[in-house]
Amino acid sequence: MTINFINQVKLIALACLLLSANAFANSSWDSLTSEQKQVLSNLQGKWPSLNEAQKQKLVSGADRWLAATPEQKERLSNRMKKWQQASPEQKAQMKQRFEQFKQLPPEQRKRVRETFERFQKLPDAQKKKLKQKFNNLTPQQRQKIKQRIKKRKRGG
Repeated sequence: MTINFINQVKLIALACLLLSANAFANSSWDSLTSEQKQVLSNLQGKWPSLNEAQKQKLVSGADRWLAATPEQKERLSNRMKKWQQASPEQKAQMKQRFEQFKQLPPEQRKRVRETFERFQKLPDAQKKKLKQKFNNLTPQQRQKIKQRIKKRKRGG
């Protein structure tokens, strides 16, 4: 009876493994929903040459896009355009900044997001003025500003 129970457990585990493997391997173009196909339509010809991890990442991105609000979609579109227009050096810098951001503690990431959101809500003219002012600073001046911000956050 114990052997029968072990065999049943093995059979269930094997079935679960096959089902989960099938879910990940079943990322052929035909397995996508019509909405996913529409979002990913520019990749249809390239789809068979993508590896499974790439396909899963793209499907996940398509699902996030489909669930996004119109405001989120506009922001995402703008980011994508900015990415596509960036030089290889700019893309490398963006990737580096994103990696640095991911390394921040959760509370600090939250503060960065909140600050960014406040900046995004400013009128365009004010954003442009602040960007110009920051871009005209020397690296030393920028560093002093960063140090003052850190002191304020610590309450000193």
